[in-house]
Amino acid sequence: MKIILYENDKGGLHTYSQYLAKALNKKGVNVIMTNKIPKNDYEVLHFQFENSLFHPFGMGVIKKMFFPKLKGKRIVLTMHTVLKKNQIYARNSLFKLIKRIILPLTNKLIGIFSNKVIVHSDYLKKILVEEYGLSKRKVEVIPHGSY
Repeated sequence: MKIILYENDKGGLHTYSQYLAKALNKKGVNVIMTNKIPKNDYEVLHFQFENSLFHPFGMGVIKKMFFPKLKGKRIVLTMHTVLKKNQIYARNSLFKLIKRIILPLTNKLIGIFSNKVIVHSDYLKKILVEEYGLSKRKVEVIPHGSY
């Protein structure tokens, strides 16, 4: 199996992705870390997701998922931050209003386009299921641990 581990971060998520790729490679899984999505030659496309990395307000990830999904690729997305609707914040009221519209829409679309969504706690799964309507079967909890 070949997994494309999409990354567009050089900070903490990059380190997290490196450890994940190394562990999966040791298990015999071919993992390629890249910021370009190839047209073919892979089975799974995995995103490390933070809203701030896929502007505007997380919606940019949907554009990256769209064509691979149409081609029948399996999509896995790890959400590192999940906010309850009443926790969505911004510095000014206009951005807060925009984010309160876009972030829930992004989360719902992630649920539609992903084959699996990974979160790091049962609490985050509960938010995705209860507040954003994602299927319990689609959301998996894999505790973060330390690295």
